[in-house]
Amino acid sequence: MSGNIDAIKKEMIQLEADYLAHVNKHGFSYREYSNPPPGSFMEKYKKRMAELTVASGVKPLEYYKG
Repeated sequence: MSGNIDAIKKEMIQLEADYLAHVNKHGFSYREYSNPPPGSFMEKYKKRMAELTVASGVKPLEYYKG
């Protein structure tokens, strides 16, 4: 199990590095981030990151709603 988690963490780190490189090259677009076009880098990034987050078993952040 630990080896699987380590592989997931490495892939997540690589995805974040790819995301930063994409933003540095193309700039940040909230429109693209919130509603990525089909087949775009952002769509693939968000989909894969969500899959890895579920696979890692890490509970996503929840904000206090008072």
